[in-house]
Amino acid sequence: MRILTSVAMLGLTAAAFAQSPLTTTYANNNGNAAGGAVYFDLDVLDPAGLTIFNIDFNCSSAAGTAGTMEVYTTPTTWVGNNSNAAVWSSVASAGVVAAGVGGPTPICIAPGFYLPQGQYGIALVQTGVGQAYTTGTSPFPLNYANADLSLTAGGGTNVPFSATLFSPRVFNGAVHYVSGNNPGVCLPNATKETFGEGCYSTYASFYEQMSTGDFDLTNTDITATNAGGVVTATVASGTGPLPVGGIDPLGGTVLVLPDDGQVAAGTLGMQVGSNGWVALGAGNSNSFSPSVGSMLGNPSAGVYTWTDLQPNNSGTVTYEEDVATGDTRTTFDAVNGWNTTDPVHIQFDYNVNTGDFAIRVGVVGFANPEDWLVGYSPAGASLDPGPTDISGSVASFYEVMDTASFDLTNTDLTGTNNGGAYSVAASVGTGPLPVGGIDPLGGTVLTLVDDGQATAGTLGMSVGSNGWVALGGGNSNGFAPSVSAFLSNPSTGVYCWTDLQPNNSGVVTYEEDIATGDTRTTFDGVNGWNTTDPVHIQFDYNVNTGDFVVRVGVVGFANPEDWLVGYSPGGANVDPGMTDVSAGAATTGAVDAPSGATTDAADAAGLSLDSNTPSLGGNWDLTADDIHASSPGAFFFFGSGAVNPGVDLGGVGAPGCFAYTTADLGAVLELGAGPLTTSLAIPNNAALVGAELTVQATAATPLNAFGVATSNGVTGTLGL
Repeated sequence: MRILTSVAMLGLTAAAFAQSPLTTTYANNNGNAAGGAVYFDLDVLDPAGLTIFNIDFNCSSAAGTAGTMEVYTTPTTWVGNNSNAAVWSSVASAGVVAAGVGGPTPICIAPGFYLPQGQYGIALVQTGVGQAYTTGTSPFPLNYANADLSLTAGGGTNVPFSATLFSPRVFNGAVHYVSGNNPGVCLPNATKETFGEGCYSTYASFYEQMSTGDFDLTNTDITATNAGGVVTATVASGTGPLPVGGIDPLGGTVLVLPDDGQVAAGTLGMQVGSNGWVALGAGNSNSFSPSVGSMLGNPSAGVYTWTDLQPNNSGTVTYEEDVATGDTRTTFDAVNGWNTTDPVHIQFDYNVNTGDFAIRVGVVGFANPEDWLVGYSPAGASLDPGPTDISGSVASFYEVMDTASFDLTNTDLTGTNNGGAYSVAASVGTGPLPVGGIDPLGGTVLTLVDDGQATAGTLGMSVGSNGWVALGGGNSNGFAPSVSAFLSNPSTGVYCWTDLQPNNSGVVTYEEDIATGDTRTTFDGVNGWNTTDPVHIQFDYNVNTGDFVVRVGVVGFANPEDWLVGYSPGGANVDPGMTDVSAGAATTGAVDAPSGATTDAADAAGLSLDSNTPSLGGNWDLTADDIHASSPGAFFFFGSGAVNPGVDLGGVGAPGCFAYTTADLGAVLELGAGPLTTSLAIPNNAALVGAELTVQATAATPLNAFGVATSNGVTGTLGL
């Protein structure tokens, strides 16, 4: 039985749920000469990057005129680089046939070019045809953006990469793209992506897979206790493998291991693999290449630091046991990585009675040709829990928003430093406090240049003109917020980073209390760059405790750049991914704080959703599985957008469950026992290519007070 709960399902159109393409305008009032160039900036917001496979432009030549278009990129921005051909790289070239002025002329640049997350200058250089564009004055904005991509105009020249520049000029056209590094054709194939997970999944395994260059467990002890099948692993600094002979007073027995093989060791049923693992039983994979699938499917419970080793021609592998206690110890002492002279030192303790284990990692070689797979999995087929960062937690948090999506007006963000780990809470605020609240003499007015910074007071603080404060100097002065710069800046900083002009608008004041370490910096009526739209933000930062408060008042919504709001300690930091700061809270860890891992006693799949790919003219079949036996069926909620990361439903009585779709296009109910499938017919309409739709299933459950379990999300991109 199918029940359509919204007629919105009947009105499926690309406009309802597409992000690609990003379109500017075709209302041209200007243009360059045939053989000229147009410049603009792209800010790739999608963490997976984007593959651009088609660009539409407004061709000023008569319909039918043939020419070519070549696409160039340069790091960060075109500004200041339009006359420097040496900094540009050609990334695509294609023939074009003019469609006539006032509408799109497509450029098929298959298989496309990939841009990782970040900022880029773009130059479109045409031969044989001209480009029509728009003078960048009101009512035509200079910035166009969606959740994936932001485009900032721009200029034009009659000769490519020449100094005679016309600016500002708004590129007329559209940028067609797909998420990630996915080369393809101008009309891409249909795709589907699953993300998140259903509640209430449980997993009996844990693992982390790392390349040799990323291996971060040198001189680390991983200690795991097994309580009724629940394994809890903790991580601490170690001193490397213990001396042989600590269990068996006679010392360890040297094992003779072949390359890519295993041997039985001792009398307690232990098996030792030549590539860095031990197991309670035989039959596990001998492959030199670590495989998550093999680890999770191996027939015997195993503990792994799996990589390609050569104990047959280097170092020694020793085994010792205590039959009375069930303790075993296996030591890989200076065993080289395959075809290297780079020795590895690792040790496994495993108790065959309790299942407790320890992995001691000493110095390891960094020339190993294969990845490392570190973890634990019980005997038999296991569900994939996804990777765990065994070694550490992240110390930064941030959110990037375009101006139109900025949702922190009249909000206070309060960060409490708990020994290097931060708890950050969002609450309704009343805007910046009056100047003079810390220093009874009032604040000092700072003189800030555009895209610059100044030292403030006597406590070591620096204030950036683009909306940030730092405990020290040297942080980026870029007008375009950059996640990579934010995470690598040399000084600890708190950010409401966007492009501001304190050199010609408003005031920036600074005050401090030397006795307490409190500082306060206030941006009062400072305009966004090249706008008359004022911004009011205030930073409190205590140089002794590291506690901070960011108070956001009224801000301008005509700012040309994104906002980056967050905190990051000085030096290189791991990217934690974006946090929805306005949702109420964020947490960080101390730098390199250990995290360890915890498993459950057994694997159990939570509510799951999967599908085929949504091809034009076909059916998109979505199947919900692992439905609780008490549920009479499942709802499939369709939305025009994905919510990733999901919205935590713990507040409504469903802890561990998340909402992954906007659910604004309706729902379908399928009744019966699982698995249940619903099908959506996709029209055979090329205008829908690239459109996206996100679906999530729900079903009844007795496992929470809300009475509902949610699945993972599935996003389908329509195509051929």
